Amino acid sequence: MVLTLLCSGILELRVADGWKEVEGEGPFDAIHVGAAAATLPSALVQQLRKGGRLVIPIGEDDQELCQIDKHSDGSVTQKSLLGVRYVPLVKEHDHIL
Repeated sequence: MVLTLLCSGILELRVADGWKEVEGEGPFDAIHVGAAAATLPSALVQQLRKGGRLVIPIGEDDQELCQIDKHSDGSVTQKSLLGVRYVPLVKEHDHIL
C-alpha cells in the first residue's frame, strides 16, 4: 500500500529539518513527524493546508502524540492522542556523534 502511494506521488517522504518550513513547497494536506519536538514547530503548522492535519509527538521527558488540525477558517486545534516515546527532533545544526 505504501509503495503504491509513493509510486503514484500521493505520498512523499522527506528528510528535513522539522523546525523549518520546506521552502517552495506546500501547503500540505497532512504532515507526520517521526521524532519528538520539545514544542510544536510553528513552521509545520503554517505549511498545513486549511482542512489539513499534522500528527507529531511533542515533549521531552513526558511525550504525547498530538493531532493538530487546521480548520477551514484558519484556526488551529490541538488534541493529545496518547503517551509515547520518540527520539528528539533535531535541528539542522545539531550533530549526532
